[in-house]
Amino acid sequence: MALYAGGTLAVAWLGLVWLEASGPYLLPRSVLGGIGMLAYAAVAVALCCWAAVRGGWHWAAALAGVPMVLLVGLVMVGLVELFTARAVLAEVTLPDGRRLRLTQEPVPTDTVYGLWQPDGLRWRRALPEMALGYSEDGRFTEEPGLALSPDRQFLAVRRGGFWMDCIRVAPVLETCSPPAISWQSPAAAFAARSRRIAALAGLPAE
Repeated sequence: MALYAGGTLAVAWLGLVWLEASGPYLLPRSVLGGIGMLAYAAVAVALCCWAAVRGGWHWAAALAGVPMVLLVGLVMVGLVELFTARAVLAEVTLPDGRRLRLTQEPVPTDTVYGLWQPDGLRWRRALPEMALGYSEDGRFTEEPGLALSPDRQFLAVRRGGFWMDCIRVAPVLETCSPPAISWQSPAAAFAARSRRIAALAGLPAE
């Protein structure tokens, strides 16, 4: 019974992973990771229960199998977080009622951001992939957020203390960000870019 329950939970978790990969539904990373580890832990407990009932050499076989099950679980959950799960960083509602979510995308090498809007139960990209600026080395990623301009015509993305991206809200969403910055002196370049976005959108420079 315990093994059946653990297997059922593992299959349900794989179903959630498939839904997120085919959606996305922007399921929280904590949900995907938590259910995954719970599923593999349940399988490990089920092995111990099975061995306790059967006795004999089954007990030693189960104890040898438990670390392997947990190791596979850690690897699988880690792969899902790297390549499937998106972290929702911020959400904003536009004047026309549209909801937008800023996410950190499942890209293992860089810190990449996406902007999504509802499409029924799923979410679809509000801007093309890689339309927002990204971080190549993990810098300037602190406290990500979204802010509407005072006239509610622009949406700005802020992270690392700078305004990083500018999006014109109406009539359709389109980027209005300055050209890409030089990574030879990123702090100064980001500061200059931030001031230009602030001036365009009417937002505080700092």
